[in-house]
Amino acid sequence: MWYHSGRKKPVCDEGEGRSQVQKTWKVGTLNVHSILNKTSGVITHLEEQNCDVCLIQETYLKQSDSAKLQEIKDYGWNIYSSPRAVRSGGGIGVLYRDGVTVNLKQMNKSFKSFQVQEVLVGTGDDLTRLCNVYRPPYTGKARFTESHFLEEFTEYLADLSLKTGYPLLMGDFNFHVHDLSNLYTKKLLGLLDSFGYDQLVPILPTHVRGGTLDLVICPKERIDNVRSVAVVPDGTTSDHHLVLAELQLKTMPAEFRTRREAETYRDFKSIDIEIFRQLLSEIDWSDLMQITSVEAAIRLYSEKLESVVEKTVTLKK
Repeated sequence: MWYHSGRKKPVCDEGEGRSQVQKTWKVGTLNVHSILNKTSGVITHLEEQNCDVCLIQETYLKQSDSAKLQEIKDYGWNIYSSPRAVRSGGGIGVLYRDGVTVNLKQMNKSFKSFQVQEVLVGTGDDLTRLCNVYRPPYTGKARFTESHFLEEFTEYLADLSLKTGYPLLMGDFNFHVHDLSNLYTKKLLGLLDSFGYDQLVPILPTHVRGGTLDLVICPKERIDNVRSVAVVPDGTTSDHHLVLAELQLKTMPAEFRTRREAETYRDFKSIDIEIFRQLLSEIDWSDLMQITSVEAAIRLYSEKLESVVEKTVTLKK
């Protein structure tokens, strides 16, 4: 698919494919509605469900909450915390067990209508980029509508297509996807389809008051790698339920690997913006206008942009 065209492949010995083994990760998403007052309950609930990694929203954590971060470590878990930059509340984080390797990736852009956090799991043989998304509902303090979110989320998905690893988006979107007659539900699902994604959470309440608000979004070509998506009644005092999925990753025994390729990334800070703009202005879009297939058009569009990025943005390890 178009959003994986730049993904690096590992160097393997002949016959190495036969030595690949499947590893199952249990990954979850949960709006904890403040982990400050329910750390023990959240972690106990995750351990009861054998969860390895959980993307959490509304952590209410601040940069100064070092004692709470240490408490999480004392329970045998770790967290990448991303507090809300303005106002109290909010915040997102990635909880993961001791012994589980999770690599936090730097975000080059922030958005007004939602928070997002990305981590890589797996190996160079089969990397997955877990994307933790939290869109707060419209309030007097957060005056960002569904339309504003859809505009920014379109930009985010386009940027995500150029990154290493297969994307798997999970989080609290505050979209009522159970209501297929809802205008913004239609727009969100249509947007996902245009980018080659499916929403996998069954139409069941993920909130105590009803509604499927917490989503798992996966590329269509990777659906077979994301199994047993289920809504688990929350064992904490949160008003959201835990959503769990089994992520299948292929791993390669070390003795069969000639070299593990180091992860690479594009250093967008090094870009010469004038050259970038010039190359963009020189793109010939005429062939794009003749394509009738949406997927083919998106693929070609992505390839043209990737070509400019490869010429102007330094690749680093």
